[in-house]
Amino acid sequence: MSEPTGKTAVPGSERLPLDRPPIGDVPGSEPIDAMVTLRPDIDDAGVDRVVAFLEDHGITVENTYRQSRTLHVRGPAAGMQSAFSVKLARYFGEAGDQFRARAGAIYVPDDIAADVTAVLGLDDRNTASPRSAIAPRAGGGAALTPLQVAKAYQFPAGDGHGQIVGIIELGGAFKQQDLDAYLAGLMVPGVTATVVPVMGATPVSDGPNGADGEVMLDVEIIAALAPGADVRVYFGPNSTAGFLAAINQAAVDGASVISISWGAPESLWTDQAMGAYDQTFAAALSGGCSVFAASGDNGSSDGVPQGGTHVDFPASSTHVTGCGGTRLTVDPSGALATEVVWNDNPTSSAGGGGFSAFFGKPGYQTTVSGAQRGVPDVAGNADPVTGYPVRVDGQNFVIGGTSAVAPLMSGLTLRLNQLAGHSIGDFNALAYANAGDFTDVTVGNNGAFTAGPGWDPTTGLGSPVGTKVLASLTSSGVPVPPPPPDGAPPSPPTTDQALLDAFRSFKTAVDGFEAAVQDWARGRRLPSPPAPSPVDADAAAAGVPSPRVKADTRVTQPSR
Repeated sequence: MSEPTGKTAVPGSERLPLDRPPIGDVPGSEPIDAMVTLRPDIDDAGVDRVVAFLEDHGITVENTYRQSRTLHVRGPAAGMQSAFSVKLARYFGEAGDQFRARAGAIYVPDDIAADVTAVLGLDDRNTASPRSAIAPRAGGGAALTPLQVAKAYQFPAGDGHGQIVGIIELGGAFKQQDLDAYLAGLMVPGVTATVVPVMGATPVSDGPNGADGEVMLDVEIIAALAPGADVRVYFGPNSTAGFLAAINQAAVDGASVISISWGAPESLWTDQAMGAYDQTFAAALSGGCSVFAASGDNGSSDGVPQGGTHVDFPASSTHVTGCGGTRLTVDPSGALATEVVWNDNPTSSAGGGGFSAFFGKPGYQTTVSGAQRGVPDVAGNADPVTGYPVRVDGQNFVIGGTSAVAPLMSGLTLRLNQLAGHSIGDFNALAYANAGDFTDVTVGNNGAFTAGPGWDPTTGLGSPVGTKVLASLTSSGVPVPPPPPDGAPPSPPTTDQALLDAFRSFKTAVDGFEAAVQDWARGRRLPSPPAPSPVDADAAAAGVPSPRVKADTRVTQPSR
């Protein structure tokens, strides 16, 4: 399409033509939800100009996210194409799905060109993939529950009381009965999670090997670590617009922590999209919200077929804490024994990390060499072989991936916020100013990059020592609040012995899950704990359910 008269291209909005023919044109009456991001310092008169332009094309404003200067808009395809001078067509994806796409730039009138920085959602191809992996083989390490990992990382006692966490999901479905059974097995107080559909998304179960595994991994880790928190699961469409809408909604709803376990290589994002997301993350951070995102599970290439080094977005945003992966083992007392970079296969099962091609080095990364943003910032147990027991669709799995580290760090931060009496907000500023609060991981590589002393692009600063982070957070004299009042959810076990007892109980509770879930479905109260039944001998020795043996990792790749 030739450049229209009287209009200006939105910088960074260009998309290359697809490598396949279209199925056909998008019907003009097809409704489209989009996100329009405005410059951060826009005034009311500027907003009015943009809204008037949209309304002239039959496009209405459905929601205004004032803090991030972002509009959720809706209108017919004909109006969108006319307003933004684009041609929309429909294509088949690799999995046989269909999606809407465009090529070239997006245009807006000259008089509002300085006001509009991004228009997302005209193209609705899958934007991100879950960053999780089912244990690929038996043996080689022992699976660890969230409580065991928390003990190894010396998380301070707490339950996240008074905090709100937003968990972002772009597929799959949440099942309360699975969470009930899981927490009962860990002897952790029950948590009722709230599902929040965004932009018309409808959670659809796709089975344990699909996004259901991602959803339950995220929710179960956070609920186990912070059962006193208000746990909210935001489901958005898997598009640039739906993903951004879910993040904005969680921030507007007052989340002090946002956990994101979905992402894609920077090379699959447009510059306008990464800029719009970063603007939203900056707004969330300014409101006291910490955002954690998985750094990817395909090593230093981030799974890009052409190879080279790439990092995952949104973990690469300068206003997000990128979460890398390690392989953790513990000694008989539950203390950290060894920790190395997670790398079972440098192109398909290893922690993501490297240097951003889009974001420059932020001020807090003073010890990072070069001029670009380094990823990740921190790391934690992610290797599927030493992964996390998870209950998904009535079955027991062991799942790892950097997807597990984002909720792990979120759970820690919910406790820290509770104990400090205020939100951390900028976790990266705190972490880099107190690098000694992290256990430096100096052994291993993720493909192109090798671990060494100090920050490195395999595991960042290392894994957290929770009590040290709390000490740094409260060193300014901010008092630690008293325990939650009567009636508030109690904290999980906090003494070493209580934790060990809980871990041992887990082995006898796990295979009672099925009966517990069936009871729940018939309307009966869940037993606590479920009745014991025989378990796999190896799993019993580890105090966890046996891993489901699978030869490969199955994730849904974004349509190119």
